[in-house]
Amino acid sequence: EWIFGKTDAEKRAQHFNDRLEFELGGWVRGELLLMTIIGVLTYCGLIVLGIPYALPLAIIAGLLEAVPNIGPTISAVPSIILAFFSISPAMALAVMFLYILIQQLENNLIVPRIMASAVNISPLIAILALAAGLRLGGIQGAVLAIPTFLFIRAVVREFFQGKNPLRTLDHEVM
Repeated sequence: EWIFGKTDAEKRAQHFNDRLEFELGGWVRGELLLMTIIGVLTYCGLIVLGIPYALPLAIIAGLLEAVPNIGPTISAVPSIILAFFSISPAMALAVMFLYILIQQLENNLIVPRIMASAVNISPLIAILALAAGLRLGGIQGAVLAIPTFLFIRAVVREFFQGKNPLRTLDHEVM
């Protein structure tokens, strides 16, 4: 700073960096909270059903929550198999319904509220970003869809600095 001084470009770059860190940090905090909630719900459900090894199964469910769409499905498989062979086929069906219930609560209630407050994006935008990420990059694309959207949004916001890009284009044409 004492050699080059503080330039406007340097301030804008620092502002952009701070905004990006804040938004991506919000996403990480939101994901960690989602993983914890799903792990706790799964643990409670498995304990109520009397499934052995409830804690490790719940930890798996919480960790796989980070993988959109297929993570929760994959996490249900060991629990269902364990219930089937250690208790009964009826209990395996009950465990399957538990995971479906948790997934429905997650998709329709928990994720929209947490992500809307954590990163300030609408659930529709989140779903569209996840679908596009899954289509373009498979599982890795789905995992990176929201952070990529947040990065692009931060770049657009910084570039236009609150201006409407369509009005800017209209004035340049005239």
